[in-house]
Amino acid sequence: MTKRTILFFVIWNLLFEISGAVLADQPLGLFDCYELALKQSEQIQLYQERIHQTEANFQRAFAGVLPRVSYILKETKEDLLGTSPERKLFVEQPIFRGFKEFSSMSVQRAIKEQRVHEKERAEQLLFLDVSDAFYQILELEHDLRILGQMKFVSEKQTRELGQWVRIGRSRSSELAAALSRLKQVEAEITKTRRLLSLSKEVMTFLIGKENFRLSQGKWEWNSTDAVSSLMEGINRRPDVVAKEKQEQAAVSNIKVEKADLFPDVSFEGNSYQERSGAKGKVDWDMLLTVDIPIFEGAEWGDVKESKTLYEQVKLETRQARRQAESELRSAYQQFQHSLSEQKALKEAVEAEQENYDLQEQDYERRLIHQVTLLSSLRDLQELKRQSNHAEFETKRSFWNLKVAGGQVEQQT
Repeated sequence: MTKRTILFFVIWNLLFEISGAVLADQPLGLFDCYELALKQSEQIQLYQERIHQTEANFQRAFAGVLPRVSYILKETKEDLLGTSPERKLFVEQPIFRGFKEFSSMSVQRAIKEQRVHEKERAEQLLFLDVSDAFYQILELEHDLRILGQMKFVSEKQTRELGQWVRIGRSRSSELAAALSRLKQVEAEITKTRRLLSLSKEVMTFLIGKENFRLSQGKWEWNSTDAVSSLMEGINRRPDVVAKEKQEQAAVSNIKVEKADLFPDVSFEGNSYQERSGAKGKVDWDMLLTVDIPIFEGAEWGDVKESKTLYEQVKLETRQARRQAESELRSAYQQFQHSLSEQKALKEAVEAEQENYDLQEQDYERRLIHQVTLLSSLRDLQELKRQSNHAEFETKRSFWNLKVAGGQVEQQT
């Protein structure tokens, strides 16, 4: 291998490692975190395994309508007669059992659809957990930046007031008040860092990744997403549909229990390859069995119980639908209030910014004391914190509304 080839491979590996590191450090958007959480969540995987279990139960019910075929080898030893071998092909075919197997398949089919929708709803609720943690982290990071500015202002004010106290231009009480505000800001920074650390730990648990950076994409509220349009689709919300499928399964289960009250007709056939004794020359035989139930007290009890379970599921379905509608209305009201609060605080920030700019001009003309100017700046920064909270609360409320309506799709 030439030196040029070796150098080429070294440079190639270096570029590959650098590109891999860059890609690994790419900021994660909301739906990037959601995709990671879907892969990480054991709860979602459990729902998938329950679906597989239902498929196995369906296969078991389907096997009930198929013939059972076996090859039987027997060898009987008796004291005086000696050894009697027997080899035969045995076939058993159920003919009629009150359509029990078909009803059982309907039960399992409905249960599978129920579990599919339960899994879909679990995924939507997982998305809600991810979005809450996602926006909580971004809000706290923004809040820390504002608090950093507040600390800078408080430190500046404290230094200047200390100089003015020494020359007699300010009172010691003003300096003490400034020191108190500074310590309050420092305490708030410590608290915010603690909350940020906890929020990041929640996100780490959800996505299975410790070192990550987040970036929020463009977000807009679509006026067409009114509560009326969301309410129209409430019957398609996965948990409501899951209850409807459970209701269908309960109806089919009544048919399963009633099937035991019908006659049971089955066929059995034997084809003998080897047989001894008096029936040694018999090559085959058939048996048609008709079992007609006359009195089955226990079966009637099972039928009554299945009907009671069906009525219970009907009530649960109605409750789930009403609960979904109530959650949607509440989420819509919460979102509308959050929008109004965000708009009001945004306007308040703009007004306070204008007030601060005017006071800054007055300070340059020596019309106001610097303490007044710095106080106005603190008010502006505090309003920015409130506006920051309202902004991210609105985003959380938006996705809560979408999930309440059973809709989770990426904003475009």
